Amino acid sequence: MKKIFILATAACLSFHLAFAAEIPFQLSVESEKEAETELELKGWPGKLQNFRKEWEDKYGTTFAVIINSQSQVATHSKIHQGKWSPAWYYNIGLEQKLWKGGLAAFEIEGGHNLGIDKRLPNFSILNYNAWEISYLYVSELYLQQNFFADKLYLAAGRLDLSNWFDYNEVAALNDTQFQAGALVNNLTVPFPSKGLGAMAGIKPLDWFYFQVGASDAEAASTRVGLTNCFQGTLFISEIGFSPQIGKLKGNYRFLFHLAHEGLERIDEAGRKINSRGFGISFDQQVTGRITLFLRYGFADKVVREIEHFWSVGGQLSEPIPGRKDDVFGIGVAQSIAGKDYRIANESGSAETLYEVYYNISLHPFVKFIPNMEVVTHPQAEKHSGTYLVAGARLVIIF
Repeated sequence: MKKIFILATAACLSFHLAFAAEIPFQLSVESEKEAETELELKGWPGKLQNFRKEWEDKYGTTFAVIINSQSQVATHSKIHQGKWSPAWYYNIGLEQKLWKGGLAAFEIEGGHNLGIDKRLPNFSILNYNAWEISYLYVSELYLQQNFFADKLYLAAGRLDLSNWFDYNEVAALNDTQFQAGALVNNLTVPFPSKGLGAMAGIKPLDWFYFQVGASDAEAASTRVGLTNCFQGTLFISEIGFSPQIGKLKGNYRFLFHLAHEGLERIDEAGRKINSRGFGISFDQQVTGRITLFLRYGFADKVVREIEHFWSVGGQLSEPIPGRKDDVFGIGVAQSIAGKDYRIANESGSAETLYEVYYNISLHPFVKFIPNMEVVTHPQAEKHSGTYLVAGARLVIIF
């Protein structure tokens, strides 16, 4: 049943490479793997599996669906304390096998996603699922081609570079892992919204790869923007190593980026065209149930608010004996403001985020995820106090 699913996500699950962009499909695969450990599914889950297998076998078509409903409340803050911020969205992914090594990927999204960040200004993005309000738009549409037994891979179209670059085994999937953006991506990498772009990679060895990409730096998820696309461009490259010691796997990624776009200098002394940066994203299994992660990055302080960024944390599977499909996660991230930003805003040096979550598996296709976030010195303001935010997600994945 999983032939096309595995084809579409093999590198993400095994090598964490070319197919990391297939987030809906990856989560769907994980749900199906969980379902395989249960008794034979009955009712609509079983019918859905049979329907999907039939389409896969007959037409080479695979689909996946995510429905995510979230709500967050500021239990402590100087502003908007006690205010609830609900949000929801859906994501439907479709992949069509075209020929050997080739596929077309299509994804639509929609929802009402302003979220709590509109109430509580911060660097860390407390709800990474919260974006523009739009009930239906095409978020991704691209072609992908693999050559030489997947050792060379290419993709081009409307895509999201952050799903290929800066990936992390336990700190990348904001639907089922951490909710804050600071624990999903490196905040010093200026990833644009999903837009026109391309990427290419080579994996000569199972434990080594190199890939490059470029995307419209001013893209907007809900608009194609053909009239002004590529007035600015993000160029990014990444080299990765995936060693394995016994049964313990690790991934060590090093990335470089160049944003070729005119940006206003923070000190308001004109504009700067090119800004550069560097980052790392590591994850390492330390036991069969515990995986740790580390990120670090720096960016150009002349045009970027955050000059240095780091995050660290981990994930524990089966935190309660017998609850083998549950996951507990904890992470810390710090955004360190650049000198120019501190001078211009008379601010302090850093904002720090703490997040803890518990992913409760109610069903192979249904997750309930309560979490707690603490932010100290939001936007590096000296007297901004502390935010304490409680939240929960109900996620359906099939």
